[in-house]
Amino acid sequence: PGLEKALTALYQEAGLHPPSNAQAEAMFPGQEAACRRAGRALADRGVLAPLSPQYRMWGESCVQARRTLIARFGKGQFTLAQVRDLLGISRREALLLLEYWDRIKVTQKLGESRRFL
Repeated sequence: PGLEKALTALYQEAGLHPPSNAQAEAMFPGQEAACRRAGRALADRGVLAPLSPQYRMWGESCVQARRTLIARFGKGQFTLAQVRDLLGISRREALLLLEYWDRIKVTQKLGESRRFL
């Protein structure tokens, strides 16, 4: 619970700029394995969004990002670059978010663009 609370705070503060799982684990020297377990538990409960095997994001940040994009694009198509620019995040962060949403059927990839389902 203490480690889960610390991880939750770390990811909350990181927002749309999450550390890699390895970077997060490195912040808790000697507790890397426990940190991995805590991260998985938080992802299983929906507190963290499992963007990829190497990255997790604060779940509420994902929800807010989706709301921002839906408000701007609705059911229309949008590109990776538009997501990056509108959310003020890196290309890598935008791609992690979009690929995660593709996997969980929030977005659909259409060539070089996407749309919300």
